[in-house]
This record gives sequence, structure tokens and C-alpha cells, in this order.
Amino acid sequence: MSQPSLIELVKVENYALSSILNASMLYNFLMGIYTIVYAGTLYVYLSKRSSSTGRWIVLTCISALYVFSVVNFILHWTFLSRVFIAHGDTKTSIFLASLVNPAWFDITDELCQGLPLVISDALLTWRCYHAWGQSVKIAAVLSLLCIAELALGIAYVVFQSTSASARAPHVGVNIETALAFISLLATSSATFLIGYRIRIVSDTLGGPVRQGRSSRAIRAKAYTRIVVTIVESSAVYAVALFMFALTTVVPVFRDAESPMSQAGLYIDAVLLIVAGLAPTVMVLRLALASANSNNAASSNTLSNVVGVEFYVSSHGGNTVGTGIGARRENSWPSPVEGCQIDYSPNDLEK
Repeated sequence: MSQPSLIELVKVENYALSSILNASMLYNFLMGIYTIVYAGTLYVYLSKRSSSTGRWIVLTCISALYVFSVVNFILHWTFLSRVFIAHGDTKTSIFLASLVNPAWFDITDELCQGLPLVISDALLTWRCYHAWGQSVKIAAVLSLLCIAELALGIAYVVFQSTSASARAPHVGVNIETALAFISLLATSSATFLIGYRIRIVSDTLGGPVRQGRSSRAIRAKAYTRIVVTIVESSAVYAVALFMFALTTVVPVFRDAESPMSQAGLYIDAVLLIVAGLAPTVMVLRLALASANSNNAASSNTLSNVVGVEFYVSSHGGNTVGTGIGARRENSWPSPVEGCQIDYSPNDLEK
């Protein structure tokens, strides 16, 4: 095998140092946006009088995601200071310093990258659990994916901290690829299940009810808005995960002499922020939608949208479901035979 020429080595150095600097600038910019959104979400969420357990679980999750982003921000700051200041004698010394990190740095960095993926999917699973009337079966399937994510993340951190990572780097790549695709599967599955569930409810709103068409239209519009909020918030995260997964399987992204080899740094910067920003934006939008609905309740425009529950009668005429906050006057049969509908838009805010 021929040795790389001096020109090729200089090209690799330029690609690496340029991507390190520019990806860090991108991360700093996105971190500023994330901080503003997180602060706004805290204000909106804490200004509400409700203090249910579900709301505190959601608040804890989005706060944990933000803390991981802050820790990662500090790690990047430390990395840049060490590489460009402590080893900034020449371009070559900067490049070589960027290739070697302390063991504690690598472990902390991997934890800050892997755990937010698990927390984001766990939060989406929590919403799916409520959307499906607290269905244990639905939650169990999605929880298995979250557990698999956590196990792969721990395995990757442990593997990278051992000498085996240098002898068999392909094993680490395989673990990272599996983690990316399982996280993508968990996100896509939870989003689809939530959207499908609300679609069933939305279809039911067009059924033979005693209320007028305008009321049904308002209800259907409210549920459609919830679907759009969840799908839009999750779509950006899913796209970032998909791009990250591609960097682990497409060979060009691992060719050091290709400019595409440094694309992973930019994708990582986006994914690290989006993993926390997307759930936070979803929480903020749902909280604002709920607040707007409550403010409009006095005008009877949306008074029956937030807090409405749906029930399905069994073949014997008995109500199926737990009936959280049941209001019998708003119940009617489901168009899907045997399917229980016990859902409130406020459930997704939990």
C-alpha cells in the first residue's frame, strides 16, 4: 500500500481543522437558540397552576436534556482551548492534539451524546402511553426499544474506553450504527402510533353525534393541530438521526481524504442540540395550545376541545376503559370496532 503524499496529509489536516472549528461555531449558535427556547418553556410550564406527576416528569426530562447539552457545550469549549491554545504551535500540532483526548473526556462525551437519545425517546414513549389511554402493551413495545438504546449506549461507552477499540474499530462502528437505527426506529414508531391514535379520534369526531357540525369541525381541527405539532417536532429529530445513521454506514463518510469525512462533525452538532430541542419545542407548543384553548373556553369556541374524552361501548353496551375525567355526554361509539378511545389533548401535555 502506497504512503499518502505530503499534499494529501495537508489536505486531511485542513479538512479536520476546518470542520472542528466550523462545527463548534454551529453548535454554539444552536445552543443559544436552545437556551432561549428552554427558558421560554420553563416560564410557560411553571406559570400553570397544575402540578400533576406527569407534568413534573416531562419537566424533569426536558431539563435533563438541557443539562446534557450544557455539559457537552463545556466539553467542546475545553476541547477547543486544549487543542488551539495548549497545542497551538503549528497546524500539525493542533491536528495531532485533536486526535487524542483524555479518557475521562471521551467517556463523558459519549454519555452526553447517547443518553439524550434515550431520554428523548422515553419522553415520546410517555406521550404515546397517554395517547393510547395508558396502554401498557404499547408502552412495553416502545420501552423495549428504549432499553435496547440504553444497553447499546452503555456497551459503546465501555468498548471505547478499552484497548479493544483500537484493535477492532469496526466493532465500535457496528454498535454505533445499531444505536442510531434503533433510536430512529423508536422515534418513528412512537410518532406514527401517536398520529394514528389521534387520527382514529379525529375520524370519530365525524360520527353521529348530537352536537352541530361546527363543533365537530372545531374538535377535528384541534386534534389535527396536535398531530401536526408532534409530527413536526419529531420529524426534525428523525431526519437528524437518519443523517447520523448514514455517516456510520456509508463508506465515503469514513474516508479521511474525502471532504465528506468531516460531515459527521456537523451532523453530530445538529443532533446533539435537536435531541433536546425537539422535545422541548413539542412541550412548549402543546402547552401554548392548551393555554390558548383554556383562554377561549369562556367564548364556547374551544370549550369542548380540551379535556374531551371518548368512550367506546362494548357489544353489551357497557363502557370500556378507565374513563379519566369522564363526561358521559361526550361519548359515542367508535368507527373502529372493538377499539377503545379514551383520549384527551391534555394527556399529551403530561
